[in-house]
Amino acid sequence: MSSDVTVFNDATVEHCRKVELYIHGYRLVRTCSACPEQYDVYDQKGTQCAYIRLRHGVLRVDVPEVGHTIFSTDRVDGDGIFSDDERFEMLNKCIKKMIKWYLNSPWVQPDF
Repeated sequence: MSSDVTVFNDATVEHCRKVELYIHGYRLVRTCSACPEQYDVYDQKGTQCAYIRLRHGVLRVDVPEVGHTIFSTDRVDGDGIFSDDERFEMLNKCIKKMIKWYLNSPWVQPDF
């Protein structure tokens, strides 16, 4: 899998305009379309594993939900909404950062 090559086409742009989309097997549900554009991210079991938000030109990823920011950048075109050209690239980057965070997190033994 190529890690930094993003291919844009009409189908990619149309996919990212949807309220619910999938990137790397994760389901992103758009909870607000602009000012801020934000998504809740769920794994295949339906567990929320991240929150993505673009507001005032700052993009951030919190895991597993709001309150624990693991990635933030102001290198986006949009202020409170992505441009069509950057949406897939930036959401893809956010999901990769989330996956990397989970892979490098210490294992916590659940209480059963």
